[in-house]
Amino acid sequence: MESCLQKLENSAPSFPSTVGIANSIERFAWVYAECGLWKKAQTLQERLIKFRTKILGRKHEDTIRATYSLGQTYWNLFDPKSTIEAQRQVIAARRWIWPSWFAFYVNPPWMPDFISYYAALSDLTLALWLAGRRDISKVIGMRASAGLLKRLGPDDPITLNAMFNLARTLLHLREWDKAHDLLIPVLRKRKRLFGLNHPDTLMTRNELGVLYCERRQNLAIAERLVTNVLEARKVVLGEEHAYTLWSVNDLSKVLCERGRGLEAAKMLEDIIPIVARTLGDAHVGMTMTKGNLAKAYVNSGRWIQAEQMLAQILKSTPTDHPDWVQTISGYVYVQVQLQQWRDAERNCLNVLDQIRRKKVLARDNPRIIVIAEQLAHIYLATGRPDESKALRAEFSAMHTGFAEKLYRIVPEGAGTQSP
Repeated sequence: MESCLQKLENSAPSFPSTVGIANSIERFAWVYAECGLWKKAQTLQERLIKFRTKILGRKHEDTIRATYSLGQTYWNLFDPKSTIEAQRQVIAARRWIWPSWFAFYVNPPWMPDFISYYAALSDLTLALWLAGRRDISKVIGMRASAGLLKRLGPDDPITLNAMFNLARTLLHLREWDKAHDLLIPVLRKRKRLFGLNHPDTLMTRNELGVLYCERRQNLAIAERLVTNVLEARKVVLGEEHAYTLWSVNDLSKVLCERGRGLEAAKMLEDIIPIVARTLGDAHVGMTMTKGNLAKAYVNSGRWIQAEQMLAQILKSTPTDHPDWVQTISGYVYVQVQLQQWRDAERNCLNVLDQIRRKKVLARDNPRIIVIAEQLAHIYLATGRPDESKALRAEFSAMHTGFAEKLYRIVPEGAGTQSP
């Protein structure tokens, strides 16, 4: 492939120089993307879009298709801002490109009702999920799923993609029953349409295992699902593919929930060099791996290592990202265990101040309630019951034990949860 591309590039002073060469570049980019070589795919796709925008225009179908593919590449590179921008361009173009004159007259331009538009909304659902803007992702995902169900029916692969994207968002919003009700039919249909080990089927199986893990129910089933997906991805995609590394991370979560933190930590420590080499130290995949490793350290009672790892993660997590709150909560949890009361209190107050000023999350959001619970615990532990009482009055959704229930962490050897 490299030699073919080099020959194409050497054949023209400007690369690409013709529509035919541009089409060849697009096919090379697709191959790179399928192999998980997303950086190389990105370079080709950006050249392709620049050429097609100049020659064909931004609203030409070929330009839109290339922009869509670039958005998928950005997503796989965990670049949410660029993904959302690419999807915004696709949606803006789709809004004004109607499949027929009849569709134009039936629906006004501000209310498009056709398949390509809903498919673009589905992709935006996924991008917003990655960016942590999950409330908006839910609204757009519901619209995409409803539109595609209406236009294509419940068995079409495009509809199944939209349902899966919505289910993933609902899972992270802790709407587990709704997520489960979507994942089960998607899994059943993808197995029938594509087979057990197709990448889309594997992703659905993996997400179902994550759902069981998040609910802390059926943990034996969760472990079996994620383990099977991990082994299949090693064969289908390769041991160093980003999705394979993702499954390692998800399996570590299940093992932690089952009280096997040492096993989870060893697994994650083994892939840290691979993630660094294949994705880079600044990649979100590295942040995810370090976050799960910190949880494994906590689970096995390795508090100092957990504190150091969480401190690294916080340096690279924007304060306006919802996951920043969860990371701070884990950091406070560790600081409390180490009896670093002053630092833990300062971190809690910093989060609540951000909520009051920037409104990153709603005051009754479970993650915010956990922070408030932790701060109330710190006040009591340091002999300030009046301040704890005042805090509970401010956050009426607080109730004793909620933080421990939400972030239950079992040290190694303390027992295993029943499946």
